[in-house]
Amino acid sequence: MVEKSGLEIARGLFIMKDFNIKSVEDRLKKILAHCSRKTWGETALAISRYAIWEYEN
Repeated sequence: MVEKSGLEIARGLFIMKDFNIKSVEDRLKKILAHCSRKTWGETALAISRYAIWEYEN
């Protein structure tokens, strides 16, 4: 899978064959843009589908 896309995401993980900061930054920007909601609570819930962080539970 990584051979085709160059970067795969699992919850809390970025999986790549070779580290490329530009790819990571681009993917993070897309994820955060996709997670934008009307309230912080809704936004945090959307982000939590991709990330593991201190505000869980």
